Amino acid sequence: MKKVNLIAFGLAFGLWLSQGTTALAFLGKVNGYASPATGNLRVGDKISTKIMVDTGSNKVSVVYVNLQLDTTKLKVTGVTVNRDLFSGVYVEKESGGVISMYGTNSKPTAQLPSGTIEVGTVNLEAVASGNVSMSLKSYEITGPSTTSDYSYQLAWTAPSFSIAGAPTPTTITGNGSDGVLKFRMTYAGVTTASSCSNNWPLSVMVMSGNESKTYSNVSVIEDGSDGGKKVYKGEVLLSGFSAKSNIALFLKGNKHIQVKYGKNSQSDFYNEPGGTLTVDSNPASTPVYDLTKYPLTVGDVTGSGGQQDGVVDGLDFSYVKTEVNKRTEGNGLLADMNGNCKLESQDLTLLMLAMKDKQEQLY
Repeated sequence: MKKVNLIAFGLAFGLWLSQGTTALAFLGKVNGYASPATGNLRVGDKISTKIMVDTGSNKVSVVYVNLQLDTTKLKVTGVTVNRDLFSGVYVEKESGGVISMYGTNSKPTAQLPSGTIEVGTVNLEAVASGNVSMSLKSYEITGPSTTSDYSYQLAWTAPSFSIAGAPTPTTITGNGSDGVLKFRMTYAGVTTASSCSNNWPLSVMVMSGNESKTYSNVSVIEDGSDGGKKVYKGEVLLSGFSAKSNIALFLKGNKHIQVKYGKNSQSDFYNEPGGTLTVDSNPASTPVYDLTKYPLTVGDVTGSGGQQDGVVDGLDFSYVKTEVNKRTEGNGLLADMNGNCKLESQDLTLLMLAMKDKQEQLY
């Protein structure tokens, strides 16, 4: 009879190992998820997502998770266990598309973490288009117990990311008559670590004398960096605009007030009428203007009608402050002033700096 019982126990233990479950009985149930849990990315975009566990009032001493990911589309560039909570870190790696995190906490029961726990961070880079999900492969989550059961059952909500192809550089071939405008620019607060700032189209207006023309949804693409600031480049065929000299350029983003550029290498407000920029109809010889020293001012996110109104004021402050308090993470967040994929105090600081300018530059 003992032999039969041992065989049955061995079969059950083998089934546990093969299925990646944690025990035959559980202390309770905990919830696992990633933050952000979704993202719309382009090839080349980078994003960091935190692996979270919500234990309620349950205390946790060991967290070991293995997550499956299609790394042919979303490459893992780093895995880090949260050392503020887990003094013992045994595994933090990705291998063969499996992300592994293993941390332990040896403090007394009363001091063990509970509630919303940040297990660690996974850094990702989009390398191919498609849809990617991060599924649960196996896990072990344990805590103190007065019984023989030490493990929790994990209910995992898999994050998903949609990846589009890399933005195609807008290369202007020219038509022999219309001018070609080329420029390099920066956004206030956006650094090389800002992985959610690569899909911010511009409104481009050119003006010379009594002639003006606006070009909407102009794509700019990342073009290196300067002193830690992410630099973008853009090109516009100035169809319908005849002037080739004495041009003033106005740039405006989807959360940025309009800024005027009247000369190359401008580093401050251009306090003169008109401008000194010139363009050529030949894309190879037209100047490339350096606007990187005067970043586009961020902060115009809403107005009395719920849309941009060309002013950074109390309505924008109220909106961003409310959103920052939510501590949301992800791509495409309107209140994410610096494009780092999360809402935090830095976003509010950037908006407050913009309030000294208050309104768009119009002439």
